[in-house]
This record gives sequence, C-alpha cells and structure tokens, in this order.
Amino acid sequence: MKAHGTVIRRLGTARDARRTTLQRKPHVKGTGLGLKRTDGALTREPALVVIVDAKKPISKLTRQERIPSFVKLDGRTIRTDVLQMSRLHKQAAFCSDGYHQGIVSAFANIDGTAYGITCAHCLEGESSDLGEIPISVYDYAKNAYAVVGQSGFRFVSPGSGSIEDYGFSDIGVFQIQDKHAFKLVDGARPMKLRAPSVGMRVTGVSAHGTIRGTIDLVAVEAYGCYVDALIAVDGAGTFRGDSGMLWTDANGDGICIHAMGSGKGQTGSRYSAAMFARRMSEFLEMEFLRT
Repeated sequence: MKAHGTVIRRLGTARDARRTTLQRKPHVKGTGLGLKRTDGALTREPALVVIVDAKKPISKLTRQERIPSFVKLDGRTIRTDVLQMSRLHKQAAFCSDGYHQGIVSAFANIDGTAYGITCAHCLEGESSDLGEIPISVYDYAKNAYAVVGQSGFRFVSPGSGSIEDYGFSDIGVFQIQDKHAFKLVDGARPMKLRAPSVGMRVTGVSAHGTIRGTIDLVAVEAYGCYVDALIAVDGAGTFRGDSGMLWTDANGDGICIHAMGSGKGQTGSRYSAAMFARRMSEFLEMEFLRT
C-alpha cells in the first residue's frame, strides 16, 4: 500500500470522522494508517490502526470502552486494528563533552560547498543554543572523532497533519570544512529517494550495526505528535545515538530518516518514528548524496 493515494485518503477521512470518539476511549494515544495484522503478520487489508499505551482484555472493558472492529464510511467497511506503543523520544545521545551524538543521514554539495545532513536535535550544544558549534564525525580509521565543520541551518516543526505534508520536521545541516571530508562528498553520487509503502522492508546502519525493520504505519498521530512513518524494528531496536539514521530499501534507495524511538532509557526502541527522506530533501532544496 503506497504512502499516498486513494486508500490512504480514505483511511484519513475515516480517522477524521472517528477521531473524537476514539480518543475518548481509555489508553488510546493516537492512530495511524496501515494494514491489518493477523497473528502478528501484515495482511493486505487496509486498516485504521489505533495506538494504545496498554492493551486490556476485552472482558475488562465495558462495551463503550472497546475499540470497534470496524468503522463505516460512505457505505464502506474499514477494518480497525490496535497497536501498543510507548511514548516517543528523540534518540540523540548526550555526550560528556556537552554535545549531542547522532548519525549523518546523507550529504549534499551546493555550488562547491559540502554539507552533512542529520536531525536538528543532533546539532545542538550543551545549552541547545542555535549558535554555530563545531561538528565532529567519527573516523573509523583513526578510531577517534575528528572536527569536520560547523553547524548551520536547523529546522524543527510539529507538522501540519495534512496528507500532503504530514509529519514533524527535525532536520539540520552542517557545513563541511575539512578538506579530506570534502573530497569524499565531492566524489559522492546522487541518492535516489523513494516514497514508502506500508509493509516495505527497510535497513539502517548505525553505530550499533545494521538494523532492519518494516514500515508499519504512515500518517501517524501519537502522543500529540504527527509522524510520517512508524517503523517496526527487528531485534533489539534502535538506541540513543541513532537519530539521523537513514532507512533504505532493498535497492539502497533512501526512504526515511529516523528521529525518535518508542520508550525511554537504555533499552532498545521497538518502533522508529521517521521523516520521509524525499520530503526533507525537497524542503532543504538539496539533492541527497551517498559516499
């Protein structure tokens, strides 16, 4: 199911019509648009997915408290599903030197000036100020961090909640001034960015290794936050320091940028809240490059 299209708009309309009723039910924290799950596996049936902070046995809920198994819209039956998820938190790590640690999503080269792209909250100093701060990138050959430039433009927005431009924005760039790092960017090739679809398998690379997941929902509103895509993460999940990680498809095309994870603390996050990479590229007016 494509992230945008007739089915998504129909599900969005059904959500708009039932939002107030659903939000009044106990433990409901939001909704998302996706596919029905049966025995833990995604089916091909579109569904309005209700996000809760805890699942309760039906026997413990009154008839009014239960989430309906379907909703009606213009004579059509739309199935519902229930997803349990904890509150979302940004996943930049806070280092002892007063800076935040994240992952470079991609690079850009504008008129001979090289840039790195990551989440805006990864480009903050100790006081979260908006001034220019030095940016370091980990050099695996030297097993140490090396200063490559300074922070630049940062943009944070909660999102509009409209299908055309849905989720939050948390994007920033830093100018690359180190000559060795610049050479890498100067020789980089354009990255193809694709629109996601529910059920798509994606892969990310972080300091913790290769991470895989499945796009579970799009156009998500949960815990007061608009999210382009919610990705169910395999294995241990994502961790602090993974913000900015680029999720790619089987062809290596850019799909989403990870910014937040469900839950809080040192345990892995089962769900990744991500921004559409194509939307961020268009907003920045920068062509994403891969080295």
